[in-house]
Amino acid sequence: SISYLKGLNYLVNIADITVSPKMHTCQSNQKILVYAAVGKPIVMYRTLANYFLLRDKGIYAKEITAESLAKAIVKAYDMVESGKFNRIGQIQFIKKNYSTHSQILMKKLREIYYGD
Repeated sequence: SISYLKGLNYLVNIADITVSPKMHTCQSNQKILVYAAVGKPIVMYRTLANYFLLRDKGIYAKEITAESLAKAIVKAYDMVESGKFNRIGQIQFIKKNYSTHSQILMKKLREIYYGD
């Protein structure tokens, strides 16, 4: 719904970091692309789906445990506070790989559609 999207937009914009604690490797996690596109650090478990989407742009918990996730959250805050989080690099990565104007994305879609 529209109110949900407005609320989500507001929350993402006021957040210092974002967290997406999906644990299952077969679940899609496309909201991390939204978080990344606005330049927010994203803490998550390193599942195949998450790593496929963000590669080295995510901040990954080393294990699928609450303790490991908490450590990754602290790391994300530390990166923001110290200026080590590369917000611009993350946004550029999303634009290059997931924008509808991205040549890489269009090539992948052509390959899927035409079976090249």
